[in-house]
Amino acid sequence: MRDIRGVFVLEIFLYARQLAGCTSDGPLQAGDVQGALIIFSTLFTEVGKGYSGFDDSDGYLSSFIGDLALPLSEAILSADLTKAERIKLYRKLEPVIRDLKSYGFDDLDVILMAINRGWSDEPLIEAEDYDPEYAKYLNEVKLNVLDRQNRIEEYLKLALACGAYERYIVKQIELGEIDQALKVASETIASSEEALTVAKALREAGRLSDALNLAEQGLDMEGMKNQLGLWLGPIEETQGRNYQAIQAYLAAFYEQPTLELYNTLKRLSAENWLHLQPT
Repeated sequence: MRDIRGVFVLEIFLYARQLAGCTSDGPLQAGDVQGALIIFSTLFTEVGKGYSGFDDSDGYLSSFIGDLALPLSEAILSADLTKAERIKLYRKLEPVIRDLKSYGFDDLDVILMAINRGWSDEPLIEAEDYDPEYAKYLNEVKLNVLDRQNRIEEYLKLALACGAYERYIVKQIELGEIDQALKVASETIASSEEALTVAKALREAGRLSDALNLAEQGLDMEGMKNQLGLWLGPIEETQGRNYQAIQAYLAAFYEQPTLELYNTLKRLSAENWLHLQPT
């Protein structure tokens, strides 16, 4: 029976993988909110119930279940559910999530929070005892929904209120409000990863000088610098800014050295190679 159940779950899993964008970009992007909710909640429930009967030593199934958490939460917040429908859905999913948590799934409470809180801060069904970190995840879900529904003012307001500054800045850049974006960026961007995201948006908006300035500052910020350096270096080269290109490539090299980066640094440094040569 255990083996049969495992095969059944595997078939569901493989079928689900064939659904167009079933983890975020399929039914939701197509605007089929009710269809998305039915698909995601059914997949989550069936696969979750059968998890104990499946050999997940390769981690594929656990990854699939984890990947369903955010799109399922988005579908819940996107759907215009009545109080009775939310209670029914909560009672359907809560036992599955409780069981999965016993297998080490610690990132599924955001689903219950989406049902219990909805767009309000007041719990619908019961007081919550979740890790505060999940409030951050729920805000990310809300921002995704607002963005998809083109509710710009609500999106910007929530992004500022919950400290999602990177998303606020990028959205302002997309809207053409560059000066406001740069003002907030100067006050809030604190990591190399954030600097890279915003710099890319600025470059796409035609503000190359601002993009380079922020990216160069990002090399001195906390965080992983390999991707920032790899993005910034070639752009600096095309602008004839060899010194800045070397600094970018060095940041990338020290974090993740490769022969290609080594040769690039050697080429750019020319006669200064003996002084610059990384060891």
